[in-house]
Amino acid sequence: MAGQSSLVVDPSQPRFGHELNVFRGRSRSMLVLLYGRPEPEPGESGLSDEARWWLQSLGVVPFRCSLARPPDPPRPAATDWRALLAELEGWPGQLERLEPHHWPARDPEPVVCEPFRPDSFCHGSLNAGFADGLLCSLPEVLPPGAFRLELGCRLATDRFHQVSLLYDAGQRLTAWELRRFQRPR
Repeated sequence: MAGQSSLVVDPSQPRFGHELNVFRGRSRSMLVLLYGRPEPEPGESGLSDEARWWLQSLGVVPFRCSLARPPDPPRPAATDWRALLAELEGWPGQLERLEPHHWPARDPEPVVCEPFRPDSFCHGSLNAGFADGLLCSLPEVLPPGAFRLELGCRLATDRFHQVSLLYDAGQRLTAWELRRFQRPR
């Protein structure tokens, strides 16, 4: 997995955004989300929504390499996100955590995390599934304090990766947490 994130909700910037790329073999699935503030209508002050950030754009793009031999297997669709999350219930997982500006010399060792629970993924007011097994749980409007963004991908029938982006009360990114869940054998 790879990506980039806005480190802070900054009122001097027009957008607050994230990009998540999930790789398997030569395939990549990308999810991009952008928050912004609405422009006031003519004649309105817009003061009530001035400090509010609304989800303005959410894009999903599958990338496939036609040269891969054998071709990468298709990823399960996640259009029925409730059923997909229910199927993952209880899967064991491992957690890796990274903090901005504290880059380790090597990848952190994964630690065992709680088994997957759908309610631990679904924190936002917007929960959705897309092609390529991509899922998200996001606030449609960012709250004034701490919040989290949940993004995930069903890489195969037996694997699900979840990325949690954690923001503190000052709306600064405190951590990216990667949970890798695998169906019990």
